[in-house]
Amino acid sequence: MLDENDIVCKNDGGVNYCEKDNQAVWGRSGHFRNVGFFSSYERKYEYDTAEQLTFRTFGFMGKIIPMEDGRVWEIVN
Repeated sequence: MLDENDIVCKNDGGVNYCEKDNQAVWGRSGHFRNVGFFSSYERKYEYDTAEQLTFRTFGFMGKIIPMEDGRVWEIVN
């Protein structure tokens, strides 16, 4: 998911940090749900400017599908 959204995470002397478009982004929250035949994953990041990024994916039978917030996401999550 990080690669698909151009987020690069690094470890600098024991400190982990991530960048997107050469700007630092910080992981704020997230969750993973596995219900046997499907799974969902959501991760929120924030720039230093307080702008937030949210990534959601839905996995079903070996396929990973990017999701948007909305009715379908509410049902599977």
